[in-house]
Amino acid sequence: MEKFEKIFNEYAKTAYEGVVYGMKDGEKFNAQYGNDLDKKFPIGGVTKLFTITCVLKLIENKKLILDTKLPVYLSEEECKNLCVLKGLDHSKVITIRDLIYQTSGLSDYFNEFVKPHISKSDMKYTFSDKINWTKKLGGMDKPAKQAYYSNLNTDLLTYIIEKSTGKTIMEVYKENIFEPLGLKNTYIPMNDSDYVPALFFDDKPLKRPNLLRSCYGSGGLISTARELMKFLVAFFSGKLFNISLFEKIMNFIPMANGLDSASYGGGLMRIKSKKVIIGQLGYTGAFAFADPNAKVYYVGYLSQVDCQQINAKMIVELFEKA
Repeated sequence: MEKFEKIFNEYAKTAYEGVVYGMKDGEKFNAQYGNDLDKKFPIGGVTKLFTITCVLKLIENKKLILDTKLPVYLSEEECKNLCVLKGLDHSKVITIRDLIYQTSGLSDYFNEFVKPHISKSDMKYTFSDKINWTKKLGGMDKPAKQAYYSNLNTDLLTYIIEKSTGKTIMEVYKENIFEPLGLKNTYIPMNDSDYVPALFFDDKPLKRPNLLRSCYGSGGLISTARELMKFLVAFFSGKLFNISLFEKIMNFIPMANGLDSASYGGGLMRIKSKKVIIGQLGYTGAFAFADPNAKVYYVGYLSQVDCQQINAKMIVELFEKA
């Protein structure tokens, strides 16, 4: 416990507030700096774990097939020129598998068109904007070659989930995750009455409800450390989908962009370490990682936007030293 708190306190110096919640050998422990286990925070990219859960559940129920190609779900106009390399359009051969593994070859519109504006205004954008921005950037590589991190991969998975089920992603979350686990404080703030915690730039709190709504299934959820831990344990213990499906997604491919020394597989990021560290980071400062074999779990939040590199270093120390 002393090592755990020392590591957290060292990294918490970079944040306005924070919390880390751990479970190891069945024992739960936490450290707090302005946050507690039930204080809501935006989880950013950790939302992807919720979306991939719904994808796996649909695969389990034979409502999705990994090798189905994009034209089955997108219109010809939407699909056209999403991934163009040297004048050749590779968009029509992108599969659900490529979206899950980040091997679609799609560029990341978020870094280019959204991130530079987050500190300036509450940006609102649509699925069509995401598609059009990605087309402007051109492709990164041919599909099924290399892992290039792109938020559009999960945006497309969200769109496919909604089209396959005839329900919104929030309805699918509720049916497959929130209700089975009893999560009451995890949601995308779709209504004006929904509470929206601030994002932090240095020590400056900024309300960004439109941004979170726009991020939707790739980064729009709000949760708490307590509920995030409940979800993470359920995710890796087979309570949300057939545990055998992990065999389909646990093939990690080094990322050619994004976090240094990380690989990507099946909606999960693996951080390079002597230990097995698998999970997700969020641009908001949130994180959720596990060593599923050792049954060690860490979730939490350091309230500083775009601090993924700092959080990754803290997470490695927590798994290796705490």
